[in-house]
This record gives sequence, structure tokens and C-alpha cells, in this order.
Amino acid sequence: MTTPPPDELQQLRERLSALAAENAQLRRQAEGVADANARAAMQLLELSEQRQHELELKNAEIESALQVAETASDEKSRFLATISHELRTPISGIIGLCELLLDSRRLADAHEFGASIAKSAEGFLELINQLLDFCKLEADKVELEAVPYDLWDVVESVAELLHIHAERKGLAFHFELGACVPRHVLGDPLRLRQVLLNLGSNAVKFTDHGAVHLTVLPTANDPHRCVLRFEDTGCGFDEAAAARLFQPFVQADATMARRYGGTGLGLAIARQLVELMGGRLTWHSTPGRGSTFAFDLPLLQSPACLLPPAAARGTVRLDGFAADSAVLRTVQAHLERRGFAVDVLAQANGTAPVLTLATTSADDGQGIAMLRRHHPEPMPLLVLAPAGFRIGDAELLRPELTAVLRQPLRPSRLLAAVEALLGHQLTRAATAAPATPDSFPGLRVLVAEDTNINRRVAVEQLRRLGCAVDEARDGNEALAKVREQHFDLVLMDLQMPGLDGFGATKAIRTLEQGTPQRTPIVALTANAMPGDREDCLLAGMDGYLSKPVRKDQLAALLARWTRTPGPPRP
Repeated sequence: MTTPPPDELQQLRERLSALAAENAQLRRQAEGVADANARAAMQLLELSEQRQHELELKNAEIESALQVAETASDEKSRFLATISHELRTPISGIIGLCELLLDSRRLADAHEFGASIAKSAEGFLELINQLLDFCKLEADKVELEAVPYDLWDVVESVAELLHIHAERKGLAFHFELGACVPRHVLGDPLRLRQVLLNLGSNAVKFTDHGAVHLTVLPTANDPHRCVLRFEDTGCGFDEAAAARLFQPFVQADATMARRYGGTGLGLAIARQLVELMGGRLTWHSTPGRGSTFAFDLPLLQSPACLLPPAAARGTVRLDGFAADSAVLRTVQAHLERRGFAVDVLAQANGTAPVLTLATTSADDGQGIAMLRRHHPEPMPLLVLAPAGFRIGDAELLRPELTAVLRQPLRPSRLLAAVEALLGHQLTRAATAAPATPDSFPGLRVLVAEDTNINRRVAVEQLRRLGCAVDEARDGNEALAKVREQHFDLVLMDLQMPGLDGFGATKAIRTLEQGTPQRTPIVALTANAMPGDREDCLLAGMDGYLSKPVRKDQLAALLARWTRTPGPPRP
């Protein structure tokens, strides 16, 4: 066998080495590809698992959203059914009672049916107002006023109304207004009254036995805020019901809803209004033992009353109050804060004026006679009597020496009565509202209204207030009457055939140009949506009043916009 030459062997060795190196490189590349494939497979598996998990989450979210939507749809369906029931109930009552009234031949029956019709109509209007308020709150269309008002008057008037409702159910009603709570403040009194009536009406409605308490006290750590609290001994609610308490369209307990009625909007509206006023609504409840609803309110004070020196105020003797009663504490705190000396043990002496404040449980004048025997004239006597107090014999009362306050105690009336009986008068701030007269003899008013019933109601209300009333059935007739004679006030409907209220107002203002004459024109309309008031003012009107209108609202309107009736225009 022939041996290859050395050069060829060397080439073969080099060739083999190159092939071995190439083979090793290919092996490494193959291993790299295998590793990459393994990593890609792992990543693909992880991505698949991640996508599967995300898909499962999405499906769960969709199922949850569908469930929420179905629940909301069911709740709205139930709400619509409730609204339908609540709307039809007063309407059915009004229609039925009207039929009975038309068929009635007894005056007593007619009066009873008329009172029931008025009550049903008030419930109907309250429901409509709730729906409108909720819609405006949802659309962020509610704007709060910042006007000077009497906080005491708002709270006391609500307490007085709730006391009547509580008494009708046989419930006790307790009211405490702290002496340190500011009286004259800036804010929105109508919205505050709405919240108080909502919470207070719920407290009375859901309480069958026991009592309802309303307290208004300054906060412990901030003198510029106060807490308004309702406590009741009613049915209460559990934590599950509390979670649904403030949801619109939902009531906490369907069983209670069927028993007590209502739409489920009241608390949702109250909470939103409280938050708009800068407060926070809180609650606590125990099933079967009662509930507490409270909210704090920031108080921006306006100028308060100017008080005479404390030394000149006199002494008030208290008689008949239980030593540990809340009424005694309230009375004493308010009197002392206003500079009066308070004598609980009837030991007052000296030259300062003295008045006796006594309580009686009697509901007629006999209680006054008994107190007078213990406190003979000439000492003034102020009597705190039950809400249903009646004066049986006029001779038992001497107006210049005796006054009667009915429960619940209103601190503002207490102080006014004490000051009057002791001969003191307070100089009121400019923010205090003037007294509203109940008669306007000789005042000439024009009512422009196309609906016969609404026109007749307004005309009769004004005539009972002593006004001389003329009528117009549309804007053209109103304009013609203003051309012919002088009116102290024009009540102008907006939507009328032919010339509407806006056009008639602009025509009257054009007629008055170049003269000192400007007749007050107030819109009297069923329009009650945001912007309606501004539209009326831009058209040249002086005020705005939405229907339905009560007699006391008309009286306040007349007092604000009219003066002494002027002579007829030539």
C-alpha cells in the first residue's frame, strides 16, 4: 500500500479539523435553535395562558356588567312601577274626592272632601318636585343661593310642622336649638328647609311608637359649623339596607316601601344637597331600635341683632319645669345668652323688671287661670302650653300682661315674648325679614292667565287679601288693560295664545319708556326648570313665582313688590 505524501496528509488533517470545527459549530447552532425554540414555546405558552386569563377576566367583567345592567334595569322598572303607583294614588284621590264633592249636599262633608283634595294635591306636587330636583342634581343644574336668612326661623318652622305630624301619630317630639347657634347667616334657606323636612318626615314616617328628636347644636371643635340631628325610635335598618340607602331608584327595604310608600329619591337628594352646602350627611341605625341622621353645616354669619345692655334686661322666673328637663336647659341657655337673669327658685328681688315663665299641661284657658292665682298681676306671665292649647274664656287672658307660647318651643318667639312683656325692643338687623301683612285693601292687581281655573284661583286668592282684581285672558288683553288704567302689580302667565307673557311684558316696558311709571310684573307660571327665572328677568319682569301658588306666597309677593296704591293713570 502506497503511503500518501506528507503534504496530502497535512491537507487531510486540516480538512478533518475544519469539518470537525464546522460540525461543532453546527451542533452549537442546532442547540441554540433548540433553546430558542424551547424559549419561544415557553413564551408562547405563557402568552397563551396570559391571553386566556385576560379573556377570562374580560368575560367576568362582561358578565358582571351585564348583571349590574340587569339589576339597574330591574331597579328602574321597580322605580317606574313605584312612581306610577305614587302618581296615581294622589290623582285617584283627587278625582274621586272631586266627584264626592260635586255630589255632596252637606257643608261639613264638602269641607272634609276639600281638605282631603288639598292634601292629595300637596303629595302630588311634592313627588313632582322630588323628581325635578333629582333630574337637576344629576345634570349639575342646581345652584345654591347665598342670601342672608334667619337660621332659627327655618329650623323652628320645620320643627313646628314636624311636631304636628308627630302628634297625629301619637309620637312625642323633642326640639332643642342651642343658644350658641348663630341666628343670622348666609346660605340657601329653601334648600336647608328641604333637607330638614326630608329627614324629619322620614323620622316621623318610620316611627310608630316613641319619640323623634331634633337637635341643632354648634360643633365642639369649630364654632363656625353646626350639627343638625334627627333621632327616632322607629324601625331602623341593618347594614345590608344601609348599602342601598342613598342609591337613587332604590329603597332600603321593599317591605317598608310597600308599607310606608315613597319613591326612594328623598335621601339621595338630601345627601347631594348637603354636600353642595359644604356638609356631610352621616347615619347610624339599629334594627328595631331607631335611627340617627345628622349633617354638619358651615355657617357664614351676617350682621346679628343689636342687644341692649344686659343689666337693663330684667329677670325671668321659671315655674313648673322639671329640674332635669331639656326644655329647662334650652330656655335657661337662651335667656342667659341674651342678657336676662334666670331665677329657677323664684327668689328674684330688687328693682329690675321681673317676668314669670310657667308651663301648663292644660289645653284650655283654665290652665291660665290656675297659673294666674299663683302669679297675680301686675307681674307679667308667659305660659308655655301644649300644641293644641285653646283659650276657653277671653277674660282669663289679659293681653298686656299675659302671653302664650305653644309647643314645640321656638326660641325666637320666646325671646320676642319676653322682651315685649318686659318692655324691651330689639333693634333688628337689616337682614331680618319684614312682617307680611295679611290684607292689601285698595291694591289694584291684573291677572293675565289663559287657563280659566288657574285664573279664577288667583283672582279669588287676591280678593281675599283685599285686592281689587282685573283679569286678562291673553297678552294682548293684558297690554290693552295696562294702557287704560294703572295697576300696582301684574301677575303674568308665560304661555298664552296670541301674545305670550314675554311679548306682553316687553310691550308694557316699551309703553313705559320716557315716563316715571314702572309697573311691577311678576311671572306666575308652571315653568319650573333651570333658566326659566333668568328668562323672565331678561324679558323685563321683576320677579318669578312658579305654580301652584298659595295665598301666603301671594301675600309675601304683594308685600315685596307693591307700595301704597297709586292714583289711576290719566
